[in-house]
Amino acid sequence: MVEEESHDGSKAVPLWPPLEPPVPSQDSVAAVADLLAHSHRPAIVAGPSGIGAAVARPERLSVAAVGDGGALMALGELETAARYGLPMLIVVYNDAAYGAEVHHFGPMGRPVELARFPETDFAAFARAAGANGITVRNEGDLSPVRDWLEGRDRPLIIDAKVNPEIRAEWLAEAFRSH
Repeated sequence: MVEEESHDGSKAVPLWPPLEPPVPSQDSVAAVADLLAHSHRPAIVAGPSGIGAAVARPERLSVAAVGDGGALMALGELETAARYGLPMLIVVYNDAAYGAEVHHFGPMGRPVELARFPETDFAAFARAAGANGITVRNEGDLSPVRDWLEGRDRPLIIDAKVNPEIRAEWLAEAFRSH
């Protein structure tokens, strides 16, 4: 991983969710959502889908990946996961924006100010709701995940600070078709 400086001068890891995350077997329950405009899914589906997967298959690790805009829309889901002590992992891709809108409309010269919002501390939200929460800016910040995997007594929310200026080539290609 390589740290890069983001728009506000803080350090961030350039990272985008995969298009098709690997699923170990056909009987696996996977819950993955993203903020990509071409996915035709609302940004808010990761929380409920991840909770459903965690309830359906508690012996498996349920992972929900969502952008910060979707996470803000679904803060109640974070509280639900914490209240029920669901042993799930929630990764929030935090670029302080509705990233799909910024990366779609910005290159067209359209204004994107309304798609940006102040920095949000999702790790603090997680702890306030009764879950575990960590902020990740580099690979070294991931070390608490190992400890959490040993016990998994409640959700872990990873506030992954990503560089809002980086747009994956496949994302640019997808938006060119619109």
